[in-house]
Amino acid sequence: MKLQKLVYYSQAWSLVWDEEELFSEDFEAWANGPVLRTVYEQHRGMFKVKSDTFSKGDPKNLTEDQIDTIDSVLKFYGDKSA
Repeated sequence: MKLQKLVYYSQAWSLVWDEEELFSEDFEAWANGPVLRTVYEQHRGMFKVKSDTFSKGDPKNLTEDQIDTIDSVLKFYGDKSA
């Protein structure tokens, strides 16, 4: 669940700071918080996720603003529990 929440906050911060989406997929409202179904399907049942777990996407396609936003979210929320 922590990954889902970090993705959610990254999207929210990007919408506020950069006025653009990081991705176009919509979140679903689940009992334990917002979920991206594609992320859920790729890491279902895993307690630790490595960056190479996700076959789609390339970090080289991110802009500097997007990287800064994601890094800020990780710095702010990364050490918190889900």
